[in-house]
Amino acid sequence: MKVFFLIFLGTILLSTNNALQCINYDGILSISVKTLTLNEIKQTINKSVHVKNQDLCYVQIRYYEDLQGLILFFQSIDSFEQTTNVDIIVSTKLYLSTNKSSIENTIAFVCDKENECNGKFMFEYLQWLFNTNYKTLETTIRPLLFPQTNQTGQCYAEETNEIEECATDVCEMSYQNNQFERNCHGIETTNMSLMIAMKITMNFNLTESLHRYSYTCYGNLCNNQNQDQQIKQIINNHYDLSKLYELIQQNFYQEHSNAQRQKFSFADLVFISVGFFILIQNC
Repeated sequence: MKVFFLIFLGTILLSTNNALQCINYDGILSISVKTLTLNEIKQTINKSVHVKNQDLCYVQIRYYEDLQGLILFFQSIDSFEQTTNVDIIVSTKLYLSTNKSSIENTIAFVCDKENECNGKFMFEYLQWLFNTNYKTLETTIRPLLFPQTNQTGQCYAEETNEIEECATDVCEMSYQNNQFERNCHGIETTNMSLMIAMKITMNFNLTESLHRYSYTCYGNLCNNQNQDQQIKQIINNHYDLSKLYELIQQNFYQEHSNAQRQKFSFADLVFISVGFFILIQNC
């Protein structure tokens, strides 16, 4: 009976340490997608990557729309803000000049429920990304970042909302963790920007929230509270991730929630094993 227990315990320990097979690339994988179809992009990625055993599978995808450049990371990048196996962070940066715009999209995804799950997500996401257009967001936000009145070079600064004369004539505002921060923008530039980051959490319910946002705008106390509310409303109206949520729900959420309900921690399994051992000792 004791021999049977040792075999049982060994099987449990091995099963808790099975590594995932993950799509991986040593370094940064950069691909120009100007003349490539989605299938050709997939083929290029598949020829470049390899499979590696890991505890978690990770992928971070950056797409520079104006350059049509795709950057892929398969190892955790702390500078982006490490996600967990239940969180996805989607970030979009919109850069505007007086006559053109550029967009950078970034997403980070961690999974641990099936082999090569980061590759599966990557290809599903790219299909969504290449069919997504932020033209309405750009058109609606532009008048707020480039006000048409004469420039005063004044901005609100710090939590006290004191008015400061800014040498660059550019103001900035950032929001994170329910806190607003206003300042003069320290770099002289003619390009204004809007950055949006959304967090998608996969627990027993799939939820999303505005994780953070920031913007720069051209003078005239443009980083005021009324501007914040207008920009937040524009984000709510025109930053549409509904198709991405649908993709996650159809392809990843159900699998994740089922696995969460069935999952035993290592400590749980040891507790069960000890209880089983005591039971057979008393038999």
